[in-house]
Amino acid sequence: MCIRDSINAEYGEARRWWMAQDPAKLAERAVRFYGGFQPKALNRSINARTEVVGSCQDLEKEYFRLTSDPDPALVRPPPVLRRSLKHVLRRWADGVTYLWCSSQLKAIRQDLVVQRVEDELAVDVYETNARLAIHEGDAAEYNQCQSVLKDLFAKMPDVGHPQEFAAYELLWQLSVNSSTDIIKCIKHISAGGVRMIAHPLVKHALNVASAINTDNYARFFKLYRKASSFEVSAALMSQLLPKVRKKALSRIGAAYRPGVPVGLIQEQLVFGTVRVLDCKWLTHRRRQEEDCVTFLEEEGQKVQDSQVLLG
Repeated sequence: MCIRDSINAEYGEARRWWMAQDPAKLAERAVRFYGGFQPKALNRSINARTEVVGSCQDLEKEYFRLTSDPDPALVRPPPVLRRSLKHVLRRWADGVTYLWCSSQLKAIRQDLVVQRVEDELAVDVYETNARLAIHEGDAAEYNQCQSVLKDLFAKMPDVGHPQEFAAYELLWQLSVNSSTDIIKCIKHISAGGVRMIAHPLVKHALNVASAINTDNYARFFKLYRKASSFEVSAALMSQLLPKVRKKALSRIGAAYRPGVPVGLIQEQLVFGTVRVLDCKWLTHRRRQEEDCVTFLEEEGQKVQDSQVLLG
């Protein structure tokens, strides 16, 4: 028997086994082995259901992936979801873990979806979830929220903060270095007209894109300092820091050989902004210097007597 005939025989036997199985058992197996994967038949069942009206009054609810039609007794109506969102934000301010907040917010989003709620509350929930995801570097949750927000903003352009999230999306795509998506973001911003382009966060994001495109690291770090007043933008720009610092160090090395003070590189590459706030200032400054030295050593530079011996 040739190799092709052997493969066809094995494939045919596997197919006959598969077709002989009980579809319900196959669906159960898929859920068990693939972490909640929903077979197509089950997806059609959920998507074709009648609108759910929730009656649950719990403020806290852990997220669980749906594998059957939702039970209205376990789904919270919009007024309860609004209170739940405020409750989660209070707990976040009190210092609970991001994992707990993420689970709660996903549960809120799920309750919105099964009730087909697409209003100001939905926008508020997805915006809040996206901001927290950016802070924690959670790419999966950010991308999910941003995808839904694009649809919601298209349907309700006057609800929420579309300009803010257009700026975040541009900075995010800059951080993942996706040229195609960067161009799409800039086109989307341009299509938004004066209202979009004149927004402070959008102007800031466009300037960051320009600084990166022209390798103007001095302008980039100036914008990074300014981003401290835009908390979420600063979190996104911090993801760009390693790449920009490496390029900037190469420029500094070419200009200052054979050596340069560590303090100058620390200042130029923005390893923290030193402010005299309290008695911990000296410790804070020393930690910044240590971070700078660690970066230089990782880049193969020798540090001796507070001087960088540029190679």
